[in-house]
Amino acid sequence: MKKRLTQNQIEGMQNLAKEGRSIRDISDKFQIGRSTVHYHVRNYCQKMTTFDVTRLEEGEEGYVIGLFLGDGSFNRGNKDPRFFVRFALDAERDKDIAIKLAQIFGKVGKKINFIS
Repeated sequence: MKKRLTQNQIEGMQNLAKEGRSIRDISDKFQIGRSTVHYHVRNYCQKMTTFDVTRLEEGEEGYVIGLFLGDGSFNRGNKDPRFFVRFALDAERDKDIAIKLAQIFGKVGKKINFIS
């Protein structure tokens, strides 16, 4: 028999999501499946928020725009009306660019994934 979550557990998960914690972190903390966590916190997830360029300095903003125009791709999600930007960088040659980009995205509260 499956155990139901209490209202306190659900509210605890939602509070952690509002703080910016990942679904994986919340799942590990409560020792429940990620899909269950996602179901209860999907309205509070920060991963797909807008990118607020007003928090960047002029040089950082130009860096992101230039990289997007030169190396980025822009894809529309199939299910949701969201857009995804992906950058393809060479792991060895472009390491400094990846680090700079991670710093800029971190400044506006974004998380990035490095996939090798």
